[in-house]
Amino acid sequence: MKKIINLLYAGSPLPDGLDRRLVALALEEIDNRFTKAMNDQYLWLAACTAAVEGGRWGGERRRRRRVKLAEVGNALRVYLGHSPLDLEKELGKQWDTKGLYYGYSAIGSYSAASGVGISEVCFIGGVLSGSNFLRQGIVA
Repeated sequence: MKKIINLLYAGSPLPDGLDRRLVALALEEIDNRFTKAMNDQYLWLAACTAAVEGGRWGGERRRRRRVKLAEVGNALRVYLGHSPLDLEKELGKQWDTKGLYYGYSAIGSYSAASGVGISEVCFIGGVLSGSNFLRQGIVA
């Protein structure tokens, strides 16, 4: 199963004649990873350029992971004879950035999405930046 996933991550096509049960298990694993990636929230509140760029790197890394997982999952679906998922149709136009708040607009975006006022978001960011959350890469 891991070899199948690694082939797709590397951009190689799947060879013919693979055990369909292994392909189905690989799809299940990828779907689990995708669900986890989509449920993870990334909040990086920063104001100075260096910190904003650090947050952008982390946010883009997470966005690219979501896209890659979707591509691998769809390749497995097609191999099994299923229709690929149209995530833009199912989850919305910016499905790959759902729950990812980074860059100069992170405070405003998070405020709008959460319904929390900007001053409260700034307060939350100030409180969390000195806590355990900083080490987890959630707030800077």
